[in-house]
Amino acid sequence: MGFPYRAVLFDFDGVLANTEPLHLKAYREALAIRGLTISDSEFYGQYVHYDDAGFFKAIFADRGAPLSEAGLKYMVRRKSEAFRRNLERADMLFPGVREAVEALYAQAVLGVVSMAARVEIEAILTAHGIRNLFSVIVSADDVERKKPDPEPYLIGLELINRERPARNRIPPDRCMAVEDSAGGVRSAVAAGMYTVGITNTISAEELRAAGASRVISNLRELLDAAS
Repeated sequence: MGFPYRAVLFDFDGVLANTEPLHLKAYREALAIRGLTISDSEFYGQYVHYDDAGFFKAIFADRGAPLSEAGLKYMVRRKSEAFRRNLERADMLFPGVREAVEALYAQAVLGVVSMAARVEIEAILTAHGIRNLFSVIVSADDVERKKPDPEPYLIGLELINRERPARNRIPPDRCMAVEDSAGGVRSAVAAGMYTVGITNTISAEELRAAGASRVISNLRELLDAAS
């Protein structure tokens, strides 16, 4: 049996690239300016699926601390600066990523649907020599409604289908999404996609509870996961 999905859309942080710890470190550096802290369990359990602006809005609201629009822009800038300083590791890809992506490229259209900044996604994929394998990239810069809303995944599939004649358009149920967070899983499920959770960030139980149809521990399992 061949691979049954015509498109695969990957989240980025926590799925392709091991950047979540770097994001958390950068968020902590920015929050420290305001005397705030965040635990590992809080970040990975509640905030990991947010983009930068969404993260700061949510955590300041949860802490009952006022944050003006100017303050929000300042926090986002400080976090971005801290992230870039920390982004100096030789290999950001998770084990099995290159092997899985190269194998799937021959069988399906590939894309990235992430709430990370486009500049970060492009830089890391290019540095690791796999940018050319992805036909579309949807980033936090490209959507109005962030995950867990289905809009990011629907936009990703729309971009894939844009140049296709009507008879060759890929429907959502022939698209696989790969996610590492509960919010990301809910986004893909709401978009009508077959959703695989990977246990790089949260537990298999949490991914299944969010709606993942299958849970894997390494991207090498993707071909088996879809069979």
